Amino acid sequence: MFSRMRFAAALAWVCAGPMGTALPFSRVRAAEPEPPLIERLIAASAPIRTLRCEARRETEAHGNRAVLLSRVWYQRPDRLHVESAAPLPRRIVVDGVAIHKWVEGHPDGLRLPLSEAPEAELIQVRRVPGTAEEQLLRLRGLPEIELPPLEGFPVRRGYRPPPPRPYTIVSLDAEGRVARVEYFEAENAAQPKLTTDYSGWLKTPEGVWLAAVQRSLARSPDGTEVVETLRLSGFAVNIEIEPERFDPARWAQGIRFQGLKELTDKMIGEKK
Repeated sequence: MFSRMRFAAALAWVCAGPMGTALPFSRVRAAEPEPPLIERLIAASAPIRTLRCEARRETEAHGNRAVLLSRVWYQRPDRLHVESAAPLPRRIVVDGVAIHKWVEGHPDGLRLPLSEAPEAELIQVRRVPGTAEEQLLRLRGLPEIELPPLEGFPVRRGYRPPPPRPYTIVSLDAEGRVARVEYFEAENAAQPKLTTDYSGWLKTPEGVWLAAVQRSLARSPDGTEVVETLRLSGFAVNIEIEPERFDPARWAQGIRFQGLKELTDKMIGEKK
């Protein structure tokens, strides 16, 4: 009896508050760990359910410049419509089941079920335009390496994806926005082989930051540089988008959709 009384007294003392009142067990549990930085950055754009914008992508290499003009409609989950007017009129329509791609005026198109689509295709469908999700989604689940801050980038993290993916550094600005993503051939490389900078920030009424300008600089081993600048405009967030916008039958009249293997075999046969 004495042992049971001592045990009861000890248990009451452990659970007692500063004034001797008993604390509920939930108060003494350890705090939940903070989610990884990548997950917090991806979650920041969760308030965006739909988005419409216009895109101008300029690529400069070897003294030449190419321009791609597009209009984009995005909706969660897994719905996308991209209409490109130049240099070739083409469309991408994703209806929540499959990805449909075709060039206007060509009789054949590609139909790729989402359940069979490679990671790169799924990321193109699921990233929110104007964010760095195209890069962030590739880094999910990887251990984070805390790196020393640099001027303009108070928060930096390194990631080691499995080969052949390159070592990656994500840098945030003072507002906590992804301001730069760098890819390196090796962790100890002197300079990145690809750098993407985000700027031209716009804040939606939902509090989500969108980068209207995304500039990428790619460097080849021989010193050749390719500069790509993506400019987004006309943002409309969380608007109603008509369901027909994501219906391939509405936009691909007369197109014969085929699987990737069938379409590839046909194109190879036409070249012979």
